[in-house]
Amino acid sequence: MNECFAPFCRVKVRNGLLMCPPHWRKVSRFTRALVYRTYRDMVAGRQSSADYRMARNRAAFEAVQGEPDPPMPESGATKLSPPKAESPERHRC
Repeated sequence: MNECFAPFCRVKVRNGLLMCPPHWRKVSRFTRALVYRTYRDMVAGRQSSADYRMARNRAAFEAVQGEPDPPMPESGATKLSPPKAESPERHRC
């Protein structure tokens, strides 16, 4: 069993599947066909794995496009603060 390839989705999918059904349905038909074709070509040695990875990443992007961002973890989260301005005395020529 693997995890769904969509970012932040932890649903377990059986081997041979890239994503859980809800995320896979959000991927366009064109991209789904591209994923299948590049995977078959990669396994057969007709195409590099980079082409498959690019198609897989495109599918992951399409699957989560429009979804809200996941919540930030409570523990260990730090607030980002703007950088401190340096004093003008340090930059004298």
